[in-house]
Amino acid sequence: MDVEQSQQKLCDRYAATPLPAGDWVNTGFAARTANLRPIHGLRHAMTNDTTGWFIWCGDWSDAGDFFQPTHTTHVAQALPEITPFLALPPGYRFLIDRDYEDVWFDHALLAV
Repeated sequence: MDVEQSQQKLCDRYAATPLPAGDWVNTGFAARTANLRPIHGLRHAMTNDTTGWFIWCGDWSDAGDFFQPTHTTHVAQALPEITPFLALPPGYRFLIDRDYEDVWFDHALLAV
């Protein structure tokens, strides 16, 4: 199954209209946490130069340098298991860890 098909299938499962993140558009990524689990993702509204996605692993940090702008393609290379989730539209969150998956809509993400 290709990336587009896997993203469509996941969005169908959660009754979400797909809005793929551009490969060469920036995503907020906490790269230093990439070896930790679980994997968290949340999506705010897109801007001209960002996907709206923030991806981190393990525990959240309020540190000002926790997230770095990273092309989405590089985030997906570091964490290939998130690729199907990257077409979820703004307002969605996900949490995955090995065989565990949780996806939900968080209206508050649209108010930021």
